Amino acid sequence: MTENLSVVILNWRRPQNVLRFSKAYSVMPCVKDVHIVNCDSSTAIQSTDKKIVSTLFSSDPGLAVRFSIGSIARTNSVLLVDDDIELNEATVNSLLRSHLTDHTAGAHGIFGRKPTESSRYNFETHYGNVPILLTRALITDRSIIAAAINPTMLMAGSLGGEPFGNGEDIVLSYVARKHSVSKCNIAYDLPYKNAGYDDEYAISVRYKEHEAHRSRVVKWCVNNI
Repeated sequence: MTENLSVVILNWRRPQNVLRFSKAYSVMPCVKDVHIVNCDSSTAIQSTDKKIVSTLFSSDPGLAVRFSIGSIARTNSVLLVDDDIELNEATVNSLLRSHLTDHTAGAHGIFGRKPTESSRYNFETHYGNVPILLTRALITDRSIIAAAINPTMLMAGSLGGEPFGNGEDIVLSYVARKHSVSKCNIAYDLPYKNAGYDDEYAISVRYKEHEAHRSRVVKWCVNNI
């Protein structure tokens, strides 16, 4: 595949992961560029690789900062990926191919979620047509990412939560559904490797109200998007 994908990866105190992953993404033929979003100056990464762009923020700007980078990506297709998951080239190609061939879905990813009928967040992974895709690994259009910035800020201002913008993936998912032809997102059962998902830096470990907060975000999205 030609260079038609921009990768945006957060760096939150996992610099060894980010350095290794960003280099791996940069040599994939489908990747145009890789953007590292450094959210902690003490573990910020700089690269001399021309395909890797590193942005440093003076303080933790929150999870949704990746949207500001993704919305101005050089390619229309953008892979949002966390620093605690490793994707191989086959998985990236599969997601990109699905995104480029299925123009009816809003986003394509790996980790699907289906809230309960009462809009309570559910951590169980689902595949196929799903309301929510985690930004641990998903591909969508930069226009959809741009459209998610304002509602994410409104959600964060209304609900709070830690870190700032927690639940941005839920907001993005509902925005993607709204802007899609089929009003859906698609999750695929594709291979990946966890690389620190449950360590001390994980949000679910640091923020004890994580599940309750995400249920509040779901209800906010249902009522506001």
